Amino acid sequence: MTKVNISTNAQSIMSVLNGKGAKDYEQVRQRVHLSEREMGAAIGWLLRENSIVVEGEADSDNCTISEKNIPYGIYY
Repeated sequence: MTKVNISTNAQSIMSVLNGKGAKDYEQVRQRVHLSEREMGAAIGWLLRENSIVVEGEADSDNCTISEKNIPYGIYY
């Protein structure tokens, strides 16, 4: 797995989320057709970018993923 692959997978996840509220982890993984390892790397990438929020237990299937709403003009 390369940085390019992880970045591409992260973009796929963001396109599924696309401001439509929280989604179930497993539903997102199935929609983007990623393995657990690929999904984990892409989620880590997006968390590091501060682009998403993961709620619930990350090691269970009961967690949800949503886009992080950052007001325009505010950067971290």
